Amino acid sequence: MEVKNLNSMDAVVKTVEYEIKRQAEILGGAEEVADAPKPLWRRCVERETRLWDEVNLITTRMRTKELAHDYRYFPEPDLVPLVISDEWLEEIRASLIELPQARKERFISEYGLPEYDAKVLVASRETADYFEEVVKAGAEPKAASNWVMGDVAAWLNAQKIDIKDFKVSPPMLAELIGFVAEGTITHTMAKEVFLEMAEKEKEAEEVIKARGLVQISDEAALGEIIDKVVSENPQALSDFKSGKPQALQFLIGQVMRATKGQANAQVVQSILRKKLK
Repeated sequence: MEVKNLNSMDAVVKTVEYEIKRQAEILGGAEEVADAPKPLWRRCVERETRLWDEVNLITTRMRTKELAHDYRYFPEPDLVPLVISDEWLEEIRASLIELPQARKERFISEYGLPEYDAKVLVASRETADYFEEVVKAGAEPKAASNWVMGDVAAWLNAQKIDIKDFKVSPPMLAELIGFVAEGTITHTMAKEVFLEMAEKEKEAEEVIKARGLVQISDEAALGEIIDKVVSENPQALSDFKSGKPQALQFLIGQVMRATKGQANAQVVQSILRKKLK
């Protein structure tokens, strides 16, 4: 249905209000409605053109139009027939970009990301592309998501640049995430490495070696350091044997201090527990 003679927004509002009431009465089966078909089996809103009466604040019927020929459609003589093949449709479909909602759902199902992560990542096509490239380079999806939404986003905001201008490429970030996953460096170390990578455009391995940040996980090497720490802190040993669990955390902290944060904290805790028993 269309309505003519709408010359202002006020007229549009009043027309809508009137039509809501008129059509509701028709569909509801009211007996006294102007232009309403009376038989119950014909109670429906007809396709028609109506005219807004600004004086009486009502719409009145101008004409009904049921089918296309009522509008006097006719073929355009200058347009040749267009044959659309299935192959062409598939070619066009394949060329279309993936819409954000579809990509969000795929990130959840394919990568196992939480809905929140997926929603944040697909908010920007470039960010979503970067994330996927990091994953394709070998990073675990959730870890990649955390880095992209966290440290990467923070760096971009601080520098006021877009991710397309970011100097840490997806393979570079994936390598850094891999070093953390392997236990080569701790997550805390990785944050320091990341900052230098972003500032100086260096590879993760290069920064780690230059700064001597490789995490110590060798049990023999750590065992010697732990023995020394325990012997230098007899009170902590006594406290642990007295049932004070905080003494263990103190000793772990002393080992981390002695190794300048390079010791694998999990390995240190495991060795300490064995030795203290």
